[in-house]
Amino acid sequence: MDPRKLAEFVDAGGCLYVSDLAGDLLALAFPELFVFDGRGGRTGEMDALVVDRGLREMSGRMIRIRFDMGSWKVLRHCQGHAVIRSAAPGEYADLPIMVSVRCGRGTVFYTCFTTGPSSSRTRTSARSAAATSWPGMAPWSRRS
Repeated sequence: MDPRKLAEFVDAGGCLYVSDLAGDLLALAFPELFVFDGRGGRTGEMDALVVDRGLREMSGRMIRIRFDMGSWKVLRHCQGHAVIRSAAPGEYADLPIMVSVRCGRGTVFYTCFTTGPSSSRTRTSARSAAATSWPGMAPWSRRS
């Protein structure tokens, strides 16, 4: 995928949902909006604080996220706001785990955790709540 075309899509009003698997592409398309750590994250579970009010109403204040794939893209900073932040102590303390960033007329949602068929129930619930909370975000299958 051409990073310039991706940036043009969002700038023109598109909504983009990106997981850590495409973090390198995101950094190329929007270098001024996202700052990633050069190191990858470790597998394991992390407690996280749901910052977004709409998502918090559906998922609760705290959720547990399982990083089942090593070397996930650690986001250090972005030019948007955190939707979910790490509540873990140590090297991941208070880091954004899911963010929403406005770009032109569009929005980029980035999540440090990979979503898909092997995703944990907590992550699937968070994604489903996000789709409901943010109009314009592409729908995906909901699981209980």
